[in-house]
Amino acid sequence: KKISSTDKEFHDTPPQFKALDRKRFFYVESHFKQLITQNVRGHANIVYIIVAYGYFKATGQFFNSAIQEDVDYVAGRLKLRQSFRWESYNTSTRNRHREMILDALGFKPFNQTTIQPLLPLIRTDARSQKNPDKCFISVCEWLFEHKVETPDYKTICDTVESVYKTHIDQQIAIVKNKLSNDGTQKLDALFSKGKNTYDE
Repeated sequence: KKISSTDKEFHDTPPQFKALDRKRFFYVESHFKQLITQNVRGHANIVYIIVAYGYFKATGQFFNSAIQEDVDYVAGRLKLRQSFRWESYNTSTRNRHREMILDALGFKPFNQTTIQPLLPLIRTDARSQKNPDKCFISVCEWLFEHKVETPDYKTICDTVESVYKTHIDQQIAIVKNKLSNDGTQKLDALFSKGKNTYDE
């Protein structure tokens, strides 16, 4: 069973902040303010990095979009009267800013090295036939608790589904080794129907 796509938009969309959330998450601590002063040039880039910083503090994620109200709020806090659009945020600049944010908040980027301690958790879920949707939630919680960047929906899905598939393939191989040729053919016919069952 694949992870459902019903929550993809929610996962890959910036958080919906209320007034108090904006005040809390877009507050820039002195150490990060110093980093901005030393490394970021231009009013637009200052606004964008603060928005990304606030989103990351709240979720542990970076997003490819931003809510205009949040952009306007940060610009207003900086007493800037220009209109800023997230779409103008340069990709290479955005990537540099992401590195700054990760470092400032003590997070590690999501990669094959940083997720090694996470894989046993996913394998345990696969062995216990835990619903992949529930495993997805557990993975997101683990990443935030262990200060590892939470990637986009597709990346997490691919990671979970890869581990689940490996587990299923291993179980099939074990069973096949214990079956006669006739039994193996029947097993192949069964799994060709694609009926993998997990708890709901």
